[in-house]
Amino acid sequence: MDPTKHNAAALHERVDKICNALIGNYTGITSSLLPPPASENDPKKLDYSSTAQNELALNEDIASLIRAGQDLSSLIRELKELWVFGGLDSLTGDTQTDQARTLKVAAILESIAKGTGAGASAEGKGKTAA
Repeated sequence: MDPTKHNAAALHERVDKICNALIGNYTGITSSLLPPPASENDPKKLDYSSTAQNELALNEDIASLIRAGQDLSSLIRELKELWVFGGLDSLTGDTQTDQARTLKVAAILESIAKGTGAGASAEGKGKTAA
């Protein structure tokens, strides 16, 4: 996937394109499966050549539907890769908050390890109450 297309707008556009292809192909398949209206039941539309033409259009729509499904599967795989390997910047802006929390947790763990501080006093209170 092109690194310039890792932004939300490009990903939304790609999802919309795939969804529209899936819906369009499904609509084409279901419309070709409907029986023709009563006014179109003339013998010319029921001959072998028109039946073959309808079958070809149906096969084409089915192949397009399968391809759109494969594109969707490929997009999902690429999004997973971006998420796992860090190319998808969905958690930006929280770095200062995360650093502050990390330092606070590290200080609490350090005080527990030394036997002083909030963690040790909470454990001591728990022991006296028992």
